[in-house]
Amino acid sequence: MADPRLLTRWLALALVACALSACAIGPIWARRLEGRVVDAGTGQPVPGVEVFASYLAVALLTPSSVDFDYHFTNTDAQGHFAIAGHFASQAWRWLHWTRSKPNVWLLHRSYGDLLYEYSTASQGLPADWQSLELRIRPNEDSLRVLSKPENAGDLGPCLSYDPDACRRACVVWWGSLDVCEQYGVVPRARP
Repeated sequence: MADPRLLTRWLALALVACALSACAIGPIWARRLEGRVVDAGTGQPVPGVEVFASYLAVALLTPSSVDFDYHFTNTDAQGHFAIAGHFASQAWRWLHWTRSKPNVWLLHRSYGDLLYEYSTASQGLPADWQSLELRIRPNEDSLRVLSKPENAGDLGPCLSYDPDACRRACVVWWGSLDVCEQYGVVPRARP
């Protein structure tokens, strides 16, 4: 049997390492995200962008992670969006820790699928999460891939398969769930 003092020391070391890496075990407060989406070339607001925010749970024992706690909204005519702060209670995952900064996916038919990967960034983080200015330009690779219905599963919010976020991304991109259902990205609705 292992020495209880040694186990206690290892547990304390793991908790300190987790605290120093800005992670959380258990629910976290998902900060309010607010700002504008603007065209990088013109500086003009981009209405109709679907903004998805999620958090990343990282496995402690394997090199894997999963996005969870998707919340989403649409930009208005001035490119403004807001996602309310809330407890991300799904952070309770066995042998996982949660990054305290969100990932932000943007989806628009003229710009494609774009990711602001704040969860792993150490530089370039916003000073104020309530006055974000997300400057976007068309993502030609994304537009090319997503122009083919057989690539419906490549929509960013569908990669982790949060059912609600994936359904919303399918409706935003394809105009309905039909394509995503046809290619098995989301289950077909039952009659």
